[in-house]
Amino acid sequence: MSHKPGYSSHFRKNPKELDRIILSQKRNKTSLTDKPHYLLHRDCRMAKDPDVLPVLPDRRIACRSCDTTGYPLGTRMDAWARFLAPLLAPTPAIPGDTRNFEARMTAYHFGAFLLCHSHTDTIRYLRARHHIMQDGQDHYILHARLQGCATLATLTGSQPQSCPRLATSICLAPGDLGIMDMSCPILLDSNTGESITLVMPRRLLMPYVECATLRWHGHAIRSQSASGMILAQHLLTLAHAAPNLQEQEAQLLTHATVKLIATCMRLQEQSSQRSCGACAWPSRQQAIREYIEMHLHQDNLDVGHLLKHQGISRSQLYRLFEPFGGVSTYIRTRRLERSLQALCSPERSQDRISDIAYTHGFTDEAHFSRLFRRQFGYSPRHIRESWLWGDTPLQNMPSRTCTTGLSQWLMTLG
Repeated sequence: MSHKPGYSSHFRKNPKELDRIILSQKRNKTSLTDKPHYLLHRDCRMAKDPDVLPVLPDRRIACRSCDTTGYPLGTRMDAWARFLAPLLAPTPAIPGDTRNFEARMTAYHFGAFLLCHSHTDTIRYLRARHHIMQDGQDHYILHARLQGCATLATLTGSQPQSCPRLATSICLAPGDLGIMDMSCPILLDSNTGESITLVMPRRLLMPYVECATLRWHGHAIRSQSASGMILAQHLLTLAHAAPNLQEQEAQLLTHATVKLIATCMRLQEQSSQRSCGACAWPSRQQAIREYIEMHLHQDNLDVGHLLKHQGISRSQLYRLFEPFGGVSTYIRTRRLERSLQALCSPERSQDRISDIAYTHGFTDEAHFSRLFRRQFGYSPRHIRESWLWGDTPLQNMPSRTCTTGLSQWLMTLG
């Protein structure tokens, strides 16, 4: 019999299973198209193997791009800054000279991390303390140079409005990888050239790398080292393959890539080529945020819990989390963002919405649904069903703060 295009390749290889499902649908007087392809596949395979991962509808990973040559002279730097926000704030290499600036980037959403392939003129990127306090991003950036050199510097200055001072700096030659912690001040002077940048949440490395190894801000993995050769080549291969990758393939590559990065970090830590950098230990706010991240599943995680386990006064705690709208708001937002990721995760596809809510610290499903809709504009059920039917709700859902660039993608990682 003929099959409609778009059905899982599993049925093309096993037509008898599809015939049995069609016959069952006819007996129940329902249409085959009443169920998404993923559910059809699940129905015939989950009974045989409950541990099998679901097969998603065939679709390529989402991508976004920016090319400043399409903007009028004098507005190109602003367009580039809007696209990159809140990762890094670009400024012209020559103050005031923004007319002829050219840059282009294509970013790919792998689910757990972003992979960005870019070509730029000479430019300076800054992430100061006030940027950190405003957006609260807790990600690592791996910056691999393909062409052209760059200088990566760490900055000091504990107060948000204080003038940052240069602490340490290292040169990144073609083939080198620089590591940046978005919770620490960053200065990157990039010459004209090509680079690949990977952005990933800090928590992804925690299961594989010991806590002390996570303090990698301002370090470099050199191209001459075994770790540098392996990791740089892997990122380059990912960038070349990304335009043709299906989401199912990206899911598998994500886990392998995170483990590879963690392994290379451990190898590099043991080698004598590791250079020294600033911010060897996190700020008090960062330490508390890491604690919150590891205990989001506990329904008793609140201000009182943090005061007891972090040894901090109430006034200090409130002051540290004032940029995020308060401690309770920060905890609730992180729980909702993690729930959003779980609703669109193949590993959690068999979990009920109530189970996902409970495992992220919510004790009432109705209350969880109200908060979720208020935060994202859609109900949890709508997000789950859209994902099952082949939409990409994580990458395409409307944002209340930004509709273009990388901003809304950052909250969906992990």
